[in-house]
Amino acid sequence: MERTIIRGSKGLADILGVHFNTVLNWRKKGLLDKATVAEYGRVILYDLELVLECLHHTPVKQGRREAV
Repeated sequence: MERTIIRGSKGLADILGVHFNTVLNWRKKGLLDKATVAEYGRVILYDLELVLECLHHTPVKQGRREAV
């Protein structure tokens, strides 16, 4: 089983089809902490499988309305 390693936040944004700032916001919130394989200065390596798993299990924000 070979895992796919993504180099950099810009590379991750390109693969996921989101804006670069969206990936930075996810990092600030700590959503990608489990998916970060290594950090070398400004270069960050991500595991694609773990990224998809982390983003799939994000909690939903509670709005003004209660859940039905």
